[in-house]
Amino acid sequence: MDLTEKLNLMGYSATENKQLKSIEEIAEFICKHGKHGDVTILNNGELFITTIGIYLDKVADIRYRAQLMPVLAKKQKTLFSGINKVSETNEDDFTR
Repeated sequence: MDLTEKLNLMGYSATENKQLKSIEEIAEFICKHGKHGDVTILNNGELFITTIGIYLDKVADIRYRAQLMPVLAKKQKTLFSGINKVSETNEDDFTR
């Protein structure tokens, strides 16, 4: 069961504030906005999750963290694989 259903989560970043309704949305928000700065997520106005970039800093509920980590890690890997592909492409351009 997604623990998010019982929570009232609001994500905050430098560019967007958004109601978050699932673990998938939380992970997506962290990866999208964490590339440009830290993210804060509140539950009913109380601090629930903080990040340092795309990485978790503090999570108020350890059970929620356990559910979030596999989803977030997958999105982070996807993010890094995209960066590596761009880097490899740029290297190829210089060696020709």
